[in-house]
Amino acid sequence: MNESGELTVEAFTSRTSPQENQCPICLNQYHNEDCSILTKFNHEMGRECLQTWLSEDNITCPICRQNLLERADFVPEPCRKYFHDLEYVVKRALQLDPEASRYAQEGMLRVCSWEFGAFILQLEDLVIASETAMTRMKLSVGIRDDEKFFSIKHHHDH
Repeated sequence: MNESGELTVEAFTSRTSPQENQCPICLNQYHNEDCSILTKFNHEMGRECLQTWLSEDNITCPICRQNLLERADFVPEPCRKYFHDLEYVVKRALQLDPEASRYAQEGMLRVCSWEFGAFILQLEDLVIASETAMTRMKLSVGIRDDEKFFSIKHHHDH
């Protein structure tokens, strides 16, 4: 992939070692007319091998298993910044989850403590951050809060 996240294609024309002249996935030798894909991790492999790999619902590099595609890659460009804000909210909420479970198990003795009040404020901040990111995300692609994504059609038997 290049810096903008697109897969880059290079023709194999000058290879010096046998390893440079074979696909690390299928181990077949490349020919001059073959194309390779260079991932964002600088792993080079046959284009057809990578296409097959991705068509099998894999999103990781077949060499290092790091994500080739991020969830944000599927979000329209104007929304990506706000999508990352939402990812932060989810990550932070997951970090608070054990604390929420602890308060639920300890009951009323802990609910009245100052620690619980601080916890509630953290949750409130996450709710506000989530609502703000969602609103900005919608506005960035021209969706107003009063618009409906689906309409319900009622069918009546006559």
